[in-house]
Formats: sequence, C-alpha cells, structure tokens
Amino acid sequence: MHRTHSDSTGQKQQYVVNTDKLPLPYARWEVKEHRAIGKLQLELRHGQLFANDSPVIRYLSDRQKKQGMQAGESLRRELADRPTLNATVRDFLIANPELIPEDWKHHETCFWGTIFRSLPVEGFSGSAVAYLLWNKEYRCWNSHIYLHYFGVVFGAYDSAAMLIKLA
Repeated sequence: MHRTHSDSTGQKQQYVVNTDKLPLPYARWEVKEHRAIGKLQLELRHGQLFANDSPVIRYLSDRQKKQGMQAGESLRRELADRPTLNATVRDFLIANPELIPEDWKHHETCFWGTIFRSLPVEGFSGSAVAYLLWNKEYRCWNSHIYLHYFGVVFGAYDSAAMLIKLA
C-alpha cells in the first residue's frame, strides 16, 4: 500500500492499495477466503470514492430492498461473482480516512471480498465479514467483523456491500 502526497504545484494525491495482500489480522481469526482484485488506485471525487476510475457503489440485494433484510450466507452467494472490495481496502481506508465518503457515516459498510474464520475457542467457530462504522460519539471510524455471519441478517439500510461499478 502506498500513497503519493500533493506536491507544491497542487497535484492531487494518488492512493494505491494492493488488494492481493492479506488484511491486518484479528485476534483468534484467520482469513478463510480473500478475493484479490489487484492494485486499485483510489480517489475521492465530489464525495464519491473511485477505484481505477470506476465508482465504488453501495450494493443492496433485491431481497434487502424488498424485504428489508437478507441472511449472510445467502448474500455471500449472491456476491460471489461481483467485484466486492476486500478487507485490505478497509484497512487502507482506516489509515487514510480522507478517502471515505461522507455518506458512508450513515451506514455500516461491509467488505465481502474477505471472509474470516474464527479459530476454535471452547467449541465455538464461525465465519465473519469485515465492516466499517462511523462512531458518532467519538467522531472516528470503528472497524469490526460480524461474528458468525451465516446467522447475521443484513438489513437494507444498515449494511451494504461495496462494489466497483464496471462499465
């Protein structure tokens, strides 16, 4: 991951994240699945995040829109062939919060390109997906994972997957 700062001529910053790299580790969790999509140049334009000149969009499934929610495993299958951002991008955004669009502060932002598996602890094991959430009280970004995402229901306006919109 690297970034290029503005120079004295006012050139814009360039941010590049290598999504092939694994995300930062969580205690008692390991990466189960990691969909790499190569190097992405990230840029914030007029409040919208772009990756390699394509807009990053909030994706809600038809079921989330119609019924207001969808189970995690069902949503995972639906997103399997879509260009979802992974947890490495989430880690990069936490380190570079100036790239996070203002409207992301109103929703949980999920990164389905990486699935975590818990290491067995006293018989518990499960899978999870990483997300970002704005903490209004402390005015900072929190970064967590949904425990046991197979049983988590993702609401229509709370939890959206982040996709790169392809032309």
